[in-house]
Amino acid sequence: MTDLRLPQALPFVQNGRQCWTSVLPVSEIVNLTLPNRHGRQMSLFQITNREIEPSHATELAKYLQSPGWALPSIILAITQGAARTNPQNEFGAPAGALRILDGQHRIKALADLIANNGETRSELLQQELAVTIIEVKDPEDQARIWLDFAKNKQIGGAWQDAVDNSKPFVRTAKIAIEQSSILKGRTRIGRTKIKGHQDTDLLT
Repeated sequence: MTDLRLPQALPFVQNGRQCWTSVLPVSEIVNLTLPNRHGRQMSLFQITNREIEPSHATELAKYLQSPGWALPSIILAITQGAARTNPQNEFGAPAGALRILDGQHRIKALADLIANNGETRSELLQQELAVTIIEVKDPEDQARIWLDFAKNKQIGGAWQDAVDNSKPFVRTAKIAIEQSSILKGRTRIGRTKIKGHQDTDLLT
């Protein structure tokens, strides 16, 4: 991984922590260091993130080959005092001071597609992604932030079902609701647990 350089990074403070936000070309994002499955790459990184799950990265790679894909920000941690900035909002950081807090599977999926897929490669290399960098005091502070992210970003099945038109049930249910004067405005699509059964799609 090479040193990170951003020509423009907007600084801000969140809950007492110095942060920056910017964009990075995909060609640079895929150079961010990833944890390996044998735990030998970066000890500090490994205690503040989970190792790569290949199946998850593969699903993301499939998604990135679909039209209209969108990815959220990559979130990085930087060792306190390691950032190099100036009044023009230029930002620099040595590679060893950066860790991936959130987004390692997105980076892996992008890297795999660029390495293995000719048509997708040229398209992806023209893209940019948002990046947020958070300054952390020490490994314990970094681990706490990662744990907070992991706890807070869970999205329940009911909310996913409400917008996931890839599911035949959801498409059919939305049509039925829209065309019914009784159901429209009074009914939503959800997912619930029924004792002794797997998650079940319901109209509620």
